[in-house]
Amino acid sequence: MIIIESVISALFVISSMFIGIRMLISIQLNGYRVSKTAYLQPKSLKQLIEFLLLLLSASVALITTRLNYIINSATTMFILTAHIIYYCRSYLNLRTKFKFTNRAIRLYVLYVCILAIMHSATCMLHFELIISRLISISLLILSNPIVILVNLIIAPFEFLNNTRYIKRAKLKLNKINAIKIGITGSYGKTSCKNILTAMLSTKYKVLKTDKSRNTPMGIYLTTNELTGDEEVFIAEMGARRCGDIKKLCDIVNPQYGIITGIGNQHLGEFGSLGKIIKAKCELIDMMPPNGFMVFNGDDKKTKSLKTRFHGESQTVSINSEEGIYAKNIKLSTNGLSFDIFGFETTISVSTKLLGRHNVLNILMCTVLAHKLGIGLEEIKSAISNLNPTHHRLELLKNTGEITIIDDSYNANIDGSLFALEVLKLFKGRKIVFSQGIIELGIINKRVNQELGMMIAKSADLIILTGPNSSALLKGIDSAGFSGKILKFGDFKETTKALKSILKPGDVLLVQNDIP
Repeated sequence: MIIIESVISALFVISSMFIGIRMLISIQLNGYRVSKTAYLQPKSLKQLIEFLLLLLSASVALITTRLNYIINSATTMFILTAHIIYYCRSYLNLRTKFKFTNRAIRLYVLYVCILAIMHSATCMLHFELIISRLISISLLILSNPIVILVNLIIAPFEFLNNTRYIKRAKLKLNKINAIKIGITGSYGKTSCKNILTAMLSTKYKVLKTDKSRNTPMGIYLTTNELTGDEEVFIAEMGARRCGDIKKLCDIVNPQYGIITGIGNQHLGEFGSLGKIIKAKCELIDMMPPNGFMVFNGDDKKTKSLKTRFHGESQTVSINSEEGIYAKNIKLSTNGLSFDIFGFETTISVSTKLLGRHNVLNILMCTVLAHKLGIGLEEIKSAISNLNPTHHRLELLKNTGEITIIDDSYNANIDGSLFALEVLKLFKGRKIVFSQGIIELGIINKRVNQELGMMIAKSADLIILTGPNSSALLKGIDSAGFSGKILKFGDFKETTKALKSILKPGDVLLVQNDIP
């Protein structure tokens, strides 16, 4: 009997580990923020059905306790094993897996320990069978609240730990005699960071925050790569709430800055466009009086911030002849070419980068690179050698003679328009694979309907997946789309179907937060 109870207890723990994994992932995706961990309602019909089945299974396990011990034990073990197999398969099929960082390991280990202690206690206290099962099943159902409790328990320690790392990063950056640059905006940050790095590397030794690292811990991880002889440090600065960029500026102390543009990205997090603007202004407010900033002059919200900055600044444009501007823009399937005006001489440049928005990105970086002493000819050469940032209008070719335009990083409506403009340049059947734009809060449906209308004007075949499919379809239908529309339940199902959908000569645009 002791062996059977030990096995059942172990199965309860393992099952609880898998049931709680979704909440663990949700907490991790929200940056372990305590304010975001109390959301327990099922976010989809699938999750609601899973919860109801869990309750039904628990009821069956309890009812069988009225029968003999062997039947109850066998039934309980069968139910728990079925749960483990189901949740294990569900986890393997998740697009976003739990990342076992040091913090995640601490959270997960503490969660598992609490489950193990509670389940062991039910065995050791020799309760009546039905009470023991009731307690174990209750813990199974309460796995998500236990995860929240664990996150609350370790939050003070993690805060102190992060503070220690951030102080260490600040000390390291203060020790190096380097030019420090901050880049923020609702979009284009990573692309600008990479373009600017390529330009400045023609003269300086440059260290930039890697990939899309744009948080205090991202900067800390980058400072671990410092050798002490860096001449330029470039920090991408992201924000999901007011105060985030101020914290980043406090670590980096930038003397130069770029604001790429302000849009509705992360509106669901901020709550209003006013708060997004306020957050981006933190870079301006933290700049020294002798600092220098570059603004996207084609974005009215960004351009209006120029008057807030009292240091030296410059705007760039492709729609007007103000500041530094581009004209004679030519788009092709091989990249871009355009002329840059506003410097001491006009330069004609070409690049492998796709998309009209990259003209603005290049202009902003050209202004700052030239300010820091890079000659126009060196800048021109750097532009011609630029490579696309991964998943940002990255052109891929596969063995099936299918052209893939990978624009799968989280997009905005303007970026989607530019991507569709690129798609039109290619010959062949044009296919758009999209799950819509995310993190838009109350304007989510409206923007995705607008996106659907845009896609309908550019595609021959449309493939949809994800929770925004209904809004996209509404926009597609309103545009009078006469082509074929395929809708799939999830990303994995869609990728399997692509093998039979795509044909040689097709051009596939992969859009919007699809890995």
